[in-house]
Amino acid sequence: MSDPRARPLQRIFKEVMLAQFLSVLIQVLVHKSHDLLQEEIGVAVYNMAAVDFDAFYANFLPHLLTTCEGLDDNQKAVLAANFKLEKVRGFASNNQTKREATCRHGSWKV
Repeated sequence: MSDPRARPLQRIFKEVMLAQFLSVLIQVLVHKSHDLLQEEIGVAVYNMAAVDFDAFYANFLPHLLTTCEGLDDNQKAVLAANFKLEKVRGFASNNQTKREATCRHGSWKV
């Protein structure tokens, strides 16, 4: 049986904290401040975005790109183009498949 308190906590995370985590993790990838953790961060970003891909692409990503500091307009356009609109069709069965799904566009280069 699951903890009845889990649902409200999941809702709070999704509504309040998810965008902040995504923003920080994507900026870490863009600015290459934690290159050794690039794959793990990419998988985490993908999994967090998978919670609601529609909201990620329609709301979060455009907002992130307009507010992201340290990037010029061309770099922002490249980032926007490199994010492919994908929906989760089931969870990957191994880490290699997850990495391929997450890093299809390359190594987060701007």
